[in-house]
Amino acid sequence: MSEKIKTKLDKDKSDALILSICLSVSFVAGIPLIVVGAVNEIWVVLGLAIACVVVGFYGTPIAWMHYGSMVAIKRVVDAVLIEKIETVSEISKQLQISPKVAKDRVTTAIKRQYIMGYRFDGETLVENEPKKKEKLKPVENHCPNCGGKMESFDGFDFCPYCNTRFKVER
Repeated sequence: MSEKIKTKLDKDKSDALILSICLSVSFVAGIPLIVVGAVNEIWVVLGLAIACVVVGFYGTPIAWMHYGSMVAIKRVVDAVLIEKIETVSEISKQLQISPKVAKDRVTTAIKRQYIMGYRFDGETLVENEPKKKEKLKPVENHCPNCGGKMESFDGFDFCPYCNTRFKVER
């Protein structure tokens, strides 16, 4: 597995964890700060405390759900890249999730570039093979101008005797 991909996935997962913890702490810390700000008439503290509670109240569940989905996607990525499981049905059996959920997680991992170097047809992951560049072999033709042997390269015929170049349509 590429360390770059592993690092990106781990970084995204740890970022989601840090955000979740920060929002949870801001929600909990905001409640007593509202009391402190209101009792002591420190309006800036009161305003910031209310903002912390509101952001924490709405953001904490969303952040934790996102973190949970990152953990689930990481498990699928590990199943593909480390355990070499390559079909949705095998992934769903191994992880004890439905095939639809497994397919969705594989698709998400591919879109976020956590799984690279594979083709996915909706059921099976197939590792890409590096494309071999074919060397173009010269094709011998005869020049219409001088009758010499011509060579074909990159869609053009070239006569080395009379220096004539022809566009070839094949």
